[in-house]
Amino acid sequence: MRWYSLYVRYRRWVLVACFSLIGGAILFLTLRNLPARDLTKAAGEGSSSSAAAERSGKANLGYANGGNSPERPGQTDPYRTTGVEVVEHFKTLRVTGSLAADELSNVASNVNGIVVEVRVDRGSVVRRGDVMVQLDPTDPQNKLSEGMALVEELKAKLSLDESKPFVAEELPEVKLAKAAWDLAISRRKRAEDLLPQKAISLDDCEQIRAESEIAEQRYQQAILQVKQTYQSYKTNVAKLAAMRKAVADTTIAAPFDGVVVEKHVALGEQVTGGFIASKVVTVVKTSPLRISLTVPQQHIARIKPGQKAIFQVDSFPEKKFAGEIRYISPSVTSDTRSLVVEAITPNAEGILRPGLFVTAELELPEQHKQFFVPAAAVEKMGESARVFVVREGGAREQVVALGKRKNDLIEITAGLQGNERIVCNPAQVREGAQARK
Repeated sequence: MRWYSLYVRYRRWVLVACFSLIGGAILFLTLRNLPARDLTKAAGEGSSSSAAAERSGKANLGYANGGNSPERPGQTDPYRTTGVEVVEHFKTLRVTGSLAADELSNVASNVNGIVVEVRVDRGSVVRRGDVMVQLDPTDPQNKLSEGMALVEELKAKLSLDESKPFVAEELPEVKLAKAAWDLAISRRKRAEDLLPQKAISLDDCEQIRAESEIAEQRYQQAILQVKQTYQSYKTNVAKLAAMRKAVADTTIAAPFDGVVVEKHVALGEQVTGGFIASKVVTVVKTSPLRISLTVPQQHIARIKPGQKAIFQVDSFPEKKFAGEIRYISPSVTSDTRSLVVEAITPNAEGILRPGLFVTAELELPEQHKQFFVPAAAVEKMGESARVFVVREGGAREQVVALGKRKNDLIEITAGLQGNERIVCNPAQVREGAQARK
């Protein structure tokens, strides 16, 4: 009875104590989950921290009373901000086309002959001057030897000295004919002097005159024959050059660096030269390569020689190649109303092949800006995405459109102007939270 009477007498105070304990526990748990705030800092310390934040280029979000929120160990500051990364580059035009060989040659034989050796096959890589096919050189070589012998014979007959100019009057037969003519002229003059004195008959004088004319003709004939022999010598010397070329043409070499795509002859096969020359090997030049691209007519004015072309092929989907526009067609095709543009790309490694389909981006004169922010700063909500932008001293929600991702950054295609400050951890920030810089 005594305990009951004490309980009745003091129960009001017991209930007040219990409710006080429960309220204190609730207040403690509530304050524990809120960002810690140091309300005892002096105004001078607050201004110095704000100045440090401005020098670092970051804005600190907090409450309207000016408190800040230091990070706890193992936690990220929810009010940290960052700028928008702006990347400027030229606009591009996406087109398609194909690769083509810079040069293609159906190498043919220039002489008739029989194939005695084939040193290449399909896919063989050749350098300029490499021997691909060898014809039998026996007949051309024999003709060359015969021609060289004839030239030496004429040279000996003319007593030619290559270090001195050719003079027909210096040859022995010409000198002999000249001496006979000089003698005949002397006898004729003496006979004509004696004829008025009746010391020689008229018949003898006429005979001496005839002999003088014959001697002159023999001299002229000797000079003519020597000159004809010299011309024959020159003709055979010229034929020697053709004969040497015929021997050299029995060796068929690569006209440029490239790859053999077709072999048309085999050992023992007869090939012909001239206008109906036989094809022996087809070679393509694979470095550099031509890129034939089709540009729609509405973009013709934006294409200029020297522009860059970045392209990809299906064979190497992860690799990008570069080229440069060299040729622009002067006319538009009537069927597709498009313009044919050719670019040149190096292919020293030989990994690209003529005929591959190409997807290219042509660099246009206009510049374009891309905006990138950290991927963690973007909060996706179904089909839409948002970021928190520091505006008018507070965190404001901004709906944005997303583009491609680059490492830890993501492109913003719409919604930003490039000069904003973005909250790095949008999930921990409320709309309208105050900010100071």
